[in-house]
This record gives sequence, structure tokens and C-alpha cells, in this order.
Amino acid sequence: MKTARSYAISLATISFVVLFLTGCPPFDYMPPAAPIVTGTTLANGTTPTWSWSSSGGGNGTFSYQLNGETGEWTVTTATTYTPDFTLPIGTHILYVQESDSAGNWSTSGSFSIAVSDHTPPAAPFVTGTTLANGTTPTWSWSSSGGGNGTFSYQLNSETGEWTVTIATTYTPDFALPAGTHTLYVQECDSAGNWSLSGSFSVVLSINEYNIGYEDGFYTDSKYWEGYDDSYLTEPPDGPILYRGSEIPALDDGSYEAGYYDGLWQAYNDGYFVSYDYGFTIGFSEGYDIGYHPDWYAFLINDAHSEYYDGSFMDGYQDGFSEGSVFGAVDYKIGLPFDWEDAMWDYRSGTDVFIDEVGFGSGEIYLYECGIDPNAYYAKTKSVRPKTRSGSVRLPREGAAASSPRASVASVMKQLEKAEGTEGQVSYRALTDAARTDLDIRPEYSPRFSERSLKLTDTWLQRIERYRASLTQ
Repeated sequence: MKTARSYAISLATISFVVLFLTGCPPFDYMPPAAPIVTGTTLANGTTPTWSWSSSGGGNGTFSYQLNGETGEWTVTTATTYTPDFTLPIGTHILYVQESDSAGNWSTSGSFSIAVSDHTPPAAPFVTGTTLANGTTPTWSWSSSGGGNGTFSYQLNSETGEWTVTIATTYTPDFALPAGTHTLYVQECDSAGNWSLSGSFSVVLSINEYNIGYEDGFYTDSKYWEGYDDSYLTEPPDGPILYRGSEIPALDDGSYEAGYYDGLWQAYNDGYFVSYDYGFTIGFSEGYDIGYHPDWYAFLINDAHSEYYDGSFMDGYQDGFSEGSVFGAVDYKIGLPFDWEDAMWDYRSGTDVFIDEVGFGSGEIYLYECGIDPNAYYAKTKSVRPKTRSGSVRLPREGAAASSPRASVASVMKQLEKAEGTEGQVSYRALTDAARTDLDIRPEYSPRFSERSLKLTDTWLQRIERYRASLTQ
């Protein structure tokens, strides 16, 4: 039996004999080793790539053949091969050989690649709102067949990063600008093939939203809904209808989602007007209690209850605090009892200070959309004061140029009545229900029950005079 070792010895012997007899070296019959071939073990496409390297003894000239060794070989110095045609589903083997300088070809190295389904699913069917007046429209989509329910989407582009999901809707979590926005959606199949994109374009005009934002909920139903919510909030034990996470924040793009009163986007015009009426009533009754010989003892012992909710009673408390200081000042300096003159003096920018108690009137601070009122104090500068368009300090036209309380005024600034109606709060004719609620004359203030009120008119009568002054 001839072993590989004895065979090698025989070749060496023959070579020596040839060299001795002819004086020429023998011809090289030793082929190179078969190349090492590799590739992707599972390809989901139609054109996988094979690669190879020499195992030694060759000169870097290779030949390859796909799925056979008996046909035509392709000679190359490359070390990779990717078909330029679509391979059918199944197993495909690439055979690679290497030559040496003597022209000997190695046996074949090979590698098998299984090509699976390479037919992509159909593009998803995408739809959405054809005209969205808000900033966050919603798109939806469904499979058109051939996929496995895994989708990817991208907004306004097909070249960036795709978001993979099994959901079938998308609503942006940020505000989109006006214009056309297109959502592209693809679907994958079990073999990993992605479909072409289905798409749908949404046009955002935002006109209706902007109108609602500027008008401050001019639709009556929403206006009075806000008014009632404010009036019915009874702190500290009643339901806080607009507070913290319960502040409504509509983002559906409708007119109602754009309500605005000059500062708040969470409290609409109706809600603020109810607060302002509460401020007026509170000012009148605080003035009544403060206008008394015992004003000092009252002010020193009085406590302001802060409710942080912008409701009617929150307005009452704010108004009572300012009115009681003005009432005490008027009594102290000998002015006649006139809460309305005092209130309009305050609303026009006058603040008074009482040395004996060490404090006076001041600015009213309210809350903005998206801010939890529980996190702030109403009379601190941790939140911005209300702008003129939604402020308790909006003077009557023709207000006096000077204050009769100038001698005790800490601040005197004559506010000018804003021109035009843009951003102005809408004070609407009271409904029958609102009139009924206000048609009362309490004997005592809910803030101070130790002394009866001197006021003889009803809350409704005071509000009607206030409303009339707003239109002067």
C-alpha cells in the first residue's frame, strides 16, 4: 500500500532522476490547496455575496462556478462574487478553485447559501385627515397583503431613520407647522423583505385652530362651560375642575382646541370672566369690611386663603384682599364709602400701602396653560402677571388721571385701555342661569362673619354696573 509519504518520496526520486539524466528540473504537478469559501448563511434577498481566500500554494488567480463544476468557469483575481441576476428560492453553491504558477488548478472549495422568499409585501394602504386644523394630525394604515404586521414609518422623508412598530396609527408628539406633511409606511414579511412605501399627505392650515386661539372660545357652549366650571369650583372642599393634570388640553386641531384669553390657554374666556366677577364681588365686600373704625385689628388678623385654581372663589379671595386694604385706606384718610371708585383706582394701576400694618395692595398673579397651579403661590413672582388682555387691571375708558389716594399710594401707573379687540376678553350677556346664581345679597362675607355687610345691593347688581363700566 502506497502512503502519501511514500508517494511524496517517489516524486522526489523521479525528480532527481529526471534532473540527473536531462539536466533540467522536473515539471510541477503539485496543485494548490482548495480555497476557503464563505458567505451569508441565510440571505433574504436575491443576490447574496460569496467571498474566498487562498489556502496556500496558489498565485491568486481563481475561477468560480455557481451550482456546478462541469460547466464554464469564470477566471478572476477578485475574492468576492455577487450575482448580477435574481437567484430563485433554494440552495445555491459556489465552487472556487485557485491556480498556481505552473498552471495547476486546485480542487474546489465551496459554500452553500440558502436563498429564501425575496418577494416583498405590497405597500401598506395609508390614510389620514385630508385637512387638519390643528398641529398633531393622525395617520392610520393597514396591510395590503404579504406582510407579517411589522411596519416602519417615517415623516416627510424616506431617507432618514425609520421607526419600527406593530401599531397601525401615528400621531406626532410635537406640533407640526402649517403646510403639507407626508407619512411613509412600509411593511415587512417573515423573510425580512420590506415593501415599498405607502404614503398619505395631510395639509395643515391651522386656520380654525388659530382663530379659536385668538378668540378665546367664542363658541357659546364652550364659553359658558368654562364659566360654570369656574363658578362651581368651591374650594377648599369642592371639586377643583381646572387644576394640575386635570387642566384640559385639547390638541385635535379644532376651534375648541385653540381657546385663549390673552394669557391662559387652559382657562378660556368664560373661566376668566367668572374669576373676574368673583374678584369684583370680593373687592366690594372686602372694602365694606375694611371701611370700619376697627380696620387695623381686622387687617392684622385677616388671612388670605389662596386656592391656586383661578375659580370664582379664588377671584373673590383675591378681590377681598385688595378691597379690604383700599377700604381701610379710605376710612383712614376720610374718603366717602365708594368701593367702585376704589376698585377702578386699583384696576387703573394704583397700589396703596398702610404703614401701621406694614403691607398694602399689590399685583394679582394668575396661572398659565400647562402649569400646575399647586406648584405656585398666586401673589409671588414665580409666575408671570397676567397681560392686559386678560387682567383684573383693565381700566375704564376715561378713568381719572390722578388718584384721590395719592398720599398713601405706593405705586401709581395709569394703564391705558388697549386699542382694538384682538386678544381682549369677551364679557358676554349673562345667561338666565348665571343671573339667577348672582341674584343674591349675603348678609355676611364668606371671608369674615363677625360683622354684617353694609352693602345693600345684590351681587348681580354689582356685576351689571361693572359690566356697564367695561363698555364706557
